[in-house]
Order: sequence, then C-alpha cells, then structure tokens
Amino acid sequence: MQHVLRGLHYQVKQPQGKLVRVTAGEVWDVVVDLRRGSSTFGKWTGFGLSAADRRQAWIPPGFAHGFLVTSEAAVGVTAATGGGAISADTAATGG
Repeated sequence: MQHVLRGLHYQVKQPQGKLVRVTAGEVWDVVVDLRRGSSTFGKWTGFGLSAADRRQAWIPPGFAHGFLVTSEAAVGVTAATGGGAISADTAATGG
C-alpha cells in the first residue's frame, strides 16, 4: 500500500549487513550510521529503489534502515549476514 512506512530498525546484539532490493513498485530508503566512534556516526542518506531501476543497496552492520512505499504497492527482498533472524530488529523511537 502506498505510504506504508517501515520505520528505522537495527540489530543490537548481532548487527547484520543487509542487501535490499525492490522487485515490484518503488520505495524511498533511508539508512543512518549508528556505529559509535565512526566518523559518520549519526549521518544519514536517503535514496530511491524500484523494480524498474533494478538497483540494490548494501546496508552495512551497525546501520539503522527504514523505507517508505512511494508507489501504489511494493515488494522488497532482503538478504542478511550473520545467520541471525531479521526478526531480532529493534525499532528506533523518537523522543
């Protein structure tokens, strides 16, 4: 559904790298560096991914990741490192 938001999420105990792509529709993807001590800690970037452009994005371990569906519907595929469950995600909250 359009405008569905998957808020920023990350893994605390076993950070995972993720390769993400969109196989139908399009999304606006955002990543934030959460690695303390990194020269880019707290910096973020955003970019579009779509089935039409067939691009993929590598999200390194230690980064939060989220996306917004910008088409009427979208399907994404994620491959993760580390053998852990993506369900071990932690959501970022404001405040």
